[in-house]
Amino acid sequence: MYRATAFVVFGILFQFIGARALAQVEPIFSAPKELAKAKFAAANASIPKLMEVKLAAARSQYDARQSEFLAGRGSLDILLEASQDLLAAELEAYNNASAAFERRLDRNSAIESKNRERLQNGRIPFKEWMQSKDHSLDAEIQWLQSRGKKASSPLAAVDVAVPMDFLESKEFARAKFEASLADPKVLAEPKLEAGQFAYIGRYYEFLAGRGTLDVMLKTSQAWLQDELALSADNNQRIAALEREWESAWMTDWANDVRYQAGRILIQDLLQSRYNRLLAQIRLIQATAGMMSSVPLQGGTWFSFDCAARISYGVPFDLKRLAKAKIEALQGDIQRLIREKLIAIRGQYEAREQEFQQGRGTLDILLEASGNLLDAQREANEDETTILREYWERSVLIEVVNKRRYAAHTIAIQEYMQAVHARASAEIEWLRASRRLKEGGR
Repeated sequence: MYRATAFVVFGILFQFIGARALAQVEPIFSAPKELAKAKFAAANASIPKLMEVKLAAARSQYDARQSEFLAGRGSLDILLEASQDLLAAELEAYNNASAAFERRLDRNSAIESKNRERLQNGRIPFKEWMQSKDHSLDAEIQWLQSRGKKASSPLAAVDVAVPMDFLESKEFARAKFEASLADPKVLAEPKLEAGQFAYIGRYYEFLAGRGTLDVMLKTSQAWLQDELALSADNNQRIAALEREWESAWMTDWANDVRYQAGRILIQDLLQSRYNRLLAQIRLIQATAGMMSSVPLQGGTWFSFDCAARISYGVPFDLKRLAKAKIEALQGDIQRLIREKLIAIRGQYEAREQEFQQGRGTLDILLEASGNLLDAQREANEDETTILREYWERSVLIEVVNKRRYAAHTIAIQEYMQAVHARASAEIEWLRASRRLKEGGR
């Protein structure tokens, strides 16, 4: 059965994390002793052992989140991310084993199948099925591209929580057979369509003041990657980046209006600001070196959809968009990089404070921490220093969630997600610091 490795998983985790309760320790995020202890342990840590912890945490998190999903609870977005985290952990631990791609295909196919059934029964909106279909097609393309690559280590002992009734079904057997014969290039078109529908559905939800900003922005990024993958030339690539910038600009503009009206928090405004600056930098970089007459498309679906925005009570003016686009293309990249770093740092600090108070979403906090690391890298800050800071943030988050799990205020998947994040950050930091020592610098 798919829970056969539960004892092995928790044996590995608690060997390196510690199993004793910490419900009676210092106030949350006032953890200098824990951080000092973690630094001492990290100085002598074995990267292969940390990889085992990371894999065990990813596996446990996915198992718990899938059980939650099958029971009709949890977040689809976080479940799909957990599947991707498990893939990455397996690839790292097993040296690019092609079986890991197949296992992700099995997981994502099961999710997509369940969501298709729920859509037919009227239990979920169309956009949720499209999102799961997009990820399923992505897993299928990755698996097809990896076939023929010999795995250096078998994964037969890795028991991932894919329901047996699905694995033994005729539907799965037929889908797996058809997938084995598919052409990755042919699958790219339906994947693009699924990503587009997933984003547009969530975008309209955002206009109506519902949904989750983070999920909408992620689906927009996924759609962009699908567009770029199918771009035949630089003009098509620029058109895709222009569409993404338009969406990001409109989201940031709407959030600015809502923030001024006291309807959203500063972290949500800064998240959309970071996303808009990221899109602007990408667009400028794509058009760098071109003549002054940059061949922008102008009329994307977004530009023509102003009537829908007005129906949702979002005032809009195409002239405002056109003016903003001209100004965006004239922006100084170094200034924008600094502004982006300020935005993401402010977002992380606000979300960290929210987390200390027992509110917010762990997934969004960890994403903000990762985006802060990326922004620091783009600003050319010292690599070893920013990786240490990234690791320290993840340690403190894990400490808090360890206490909360011991006090039964959060579920195991929340704790395992924090463990996975800390182990990942620790591996990165140790590799960078040890390379620095070996280089004699």
